[in-house]
Amino acid sequence: MLRSWGEALLKEDDNIATIKKPPNNQHFDRFNTEKGRISPLLEKQLNNARHSSAVPTIINQIHMPAEFIPQRPAAVNSSAPLLAPAVIAPSKLVPTHLGPDMTVVDFCQKYELSSTISAHLVEQGYMKTKTFQHITLDDLKEMMFKPGEIASLRVAVTEWASQV
Repeated sequence: MLRSWGEALLKEDDNIATIKKPPNNQHFDRFNTEKGRISPLLEKQLNNARHSSAVPTIINQIHMPAEFIPQRPAAVNSSAPLLAPAVIAPSKLVPTHLGPDMTVVDFCQKYELSSTISAHLVEQGYMKTKTFQHITLDDLKEMMFKPGEIASLRVAVTEWASQV
């Protein structure tokens, strides 16, 4: 409050403020209204409020990054039939079609796969390559194949399947 008065005094204009008369701003409105003077800004706001019957509009805006805003499902039209949830097919080991039929042991030797992969497939009951069409990537994970073994097997199967 005193800072405001001091700044007004530094302007050296008697119409703004003097030692005996405080400046005409929001800090001194209660003193100035007793004398019948109020700040022009407050006077304008009071006049607008008196002449306007409209309710003031309050606008609140909150800006947040998209990752913090939870996604809501779209409104469901009650007249439209509901669709069944989509079933995601598991990823197959064989991408499109089968390559030549051979034993799993021969396959692993031809495509330079480790003896661990060969033994693991045979241990799980896969004897011939024609059974590869029924293996999914999830099956391999359940059989405790390591990620690197799965990657090597996928590369070998892709190359094998391209030999028609």
